[in-house]
Amino acid sequence: MPEKTSKEIVLQVTRMSMGSAVRRPSYISRMPEEILTHIFASAIDEAVDETELPPTLITITQVCRYWRQTALNYPCLWTYIPSGISMAWRAAFLERSRELPIVVKINAALEDDADPLTHMPVHRLRDLTIKGVDSGVLVEDLAHDRPAPLLEYLDLSVVGSMIDREPQVWPRMPLFSNHVPRLQFFALTSTYLSLDWAWLASLQTLTHLIITNHLCTAPTMVQLLDALACLPNLHALALRSALPLAENPSDTDAQGRHVTFPHLELLDLHGSPQQYSAFLPHISLNSSTTLRMDYNMQYHPDPDDLIHGLHSFLGSSTGGHQYWGRYEQTTALQVVRKGWDRIMLGFGQDNLALFDLAGSGRGSAGFQLVLSLDVTLNLLFAFCNAFCNLAIPHLLAGKRFITSVDTIDLNFEQHYGTDLVYDNFTFWWMSDPWMGLERLAISGLLIEKFIQEFSHHTVRRTEQVFGLCLPRLRELKITYFFFNDPRFALLCSGLKRRLEEGPSYAVDIEISRCGISESQIEELSDACGGTVCWDGLEECCEL
Repeated sequence: MPEKTSKEIVLQVTRMSMGSAVRRPSYISRMPEEILTHIFASAIDEAVDETELPPTLITITQVCRYWRQTALNYPCLWTYIPSGISMAWRAAFLERSRELPIVVKINAALEDDADPLTHMPVHRLRDLTIKGVDSGVLVEDLAHDRPAPLLEYLDLSVVGSMIDREPQVWPRMPLFSNHVPRLQFFALTSTYLSLDWAWLASLQTLTHLIITNHLCTAPTMVQLLDALACLPNLHALALRSALPLAENPSDTDAQGRHVTFPHLELLDLHGSPQQYSAFLPHISLNSSTTLRMDYNMQYHPDPDDLIHGLHSFLGSSTGGHQYWGRYEQTTALQVVRKGWDRIMLGFGQDNLALFDLAGSGRGSAGFQLVLSLDVTLNLLFAFCNAFCNLAIPHLLAGKRFITSVDTIDLNFEQHYGTDLVYDNFTFWWMSDPWMGLERLAISGLLIEKFIQEFSHHTVRRTEQVFGLCLPRLRELKITYFFFNDPRFALLCSGLKRRLEEGPSYAVDIEISRCGISESQIEELSDACGGTVCWDGLEECCEL
C-alpha cells in the first residue's frame, strides 16, 4: 500500500473536520426560523377545552427567547381565538395574527367584555361560533353594516328563558350587510327567536344548514320550501323542531311546490310522524341520501304502527331512512338501505354493534329505531311473521323484499334478553331460495339454534335454483358462545357442504369472546374456505 503524501493527509484531515462539523447536533436556539415555524405550525393544536388557550402555543413561547420571538412573529399561530379569554389576550391574538383570516369562539356566559364583537375585525372572520345562556344581544351586533367577505362557518346558539320575552323574527336586519359570499356552514339554535326564512334564502352558497328551533313558531310549508329551493348546493340539512305543523292551514298553498336536492348526502329531521308525512312528499332525494328521522317513542309505542311505517318506507323511493330514539338501556333495531334494493336488519342490546356495521363501508343510507326490549321482541316476532307471509311464491313483492335483505344483526350481549327469544325463535327463513342475505351477526344462545338449522338446511336439497340455504352468505360474525364438540361439528359440516358446491360459497368468519380452541379455529378455517378472524380468547368472555 503506497504511503500517502502530505497533501493527501492534509486533505483527509480537512474532510474529517468538515464532516464532524456538519454532523454536529444543532442547538434548538440555532434552528433556522423557516424550519422552526413549520414545526410550530404542524405541532400547534386547538385546546381540548375551547375556553382555554392552546397548550402547545403556551409551551413553545416558554422554551427560549429565540422560540418565543419566532412564535410571536409567525401570525398563523395566533389565528384561533378561543372563548373565555381576557380582553387583553384577545387584543394580543388579533394583533399577532396580523391580517390573516381568524377563527373566533365566543361564550357569552364566560366573557368579561359585555360586547366582544364591537372591536372585532369582522372582515377577517373565517369561522365564528357564538354560544351562551343569553347571546341574543351579541347576535344582534352582527346585523351592523359590516361585511364578512371571508366568513365560511357561522354557528349561533341563541338560548335563554322565554320569561318576559315576546317571540320575534330574527334577524331584524341582514347579518353582515348580507355580504357573506363564502359562507358554507350555518347553524342556528334558538329558543325564542323565529328565523326569517326569506333572509335564509339569500345564503345561496350554503352547503351545510342546521336549524334547531325549540319553542319557536314553526315556519309554514311555503316559507320552508321557498327558502330551501334557493339553496341548491346543500350537502347536509338538519331541521330540528323546525318543520311545519301538519294542520297549518297555509300548508294548502304548498301543494304545487317541490324541491329537488341533487347533492344532498344527509337529511336530518326531528319532529312528529305527521310533520314528516306533510314535508317529505314535497322533496326529492338522490339514491345516496341518508334520511334520518327522530321519533319520540314515548308517544308511538305500538309495534304494529312501527312495522307499518317500516314497510311503508322500505317500499318508498326516497332512499334510506333512519329513525332514532334516545333512551338508556334499550335494544336497537336497525334497517339500512343501500342503493335501491339492499336492506340490512339488526337487533341488538345496544346500538354499538349496529354502528360498527353501518360504519364499515357496507352502506350509510339507512334508518335506526331504538326501542325497549319488550317492544323489540314484539318487532322481532312480527318481522319473522312478515318474512313467512312474504315468502309465498305468488307474492312478487314478497320475493323482492326477501331478496333485498342484505345484513341481519342479532348481536345481543350475553345473558341479556336472549333467553326470552330462544324458545320461540327460529332461523327457518334461511332455507328460502330467494334469501339474499350476505352478512349475519349472532350471539349467545341464538347461535345454538342457528347451528342446528344451518346444518339442517344446508344438507337438504331442493328443486330451486339455489339448493343451499343462504346462497349469498359471505360474512358470519359470532360472539359470546362456547363451542362444545357437537356444536362445533355441526357448524363445520354445514360449512363443508357449502364449500363442496364451489368456491363461491366460501364464508369469512369473525369470532370474538367465545370459548374455542386454536385447533378448532384451524379446522374452522379449512371448513369455511374463507378467512377466520379470531380475538384469541379460548374461554367465553363474560361482560
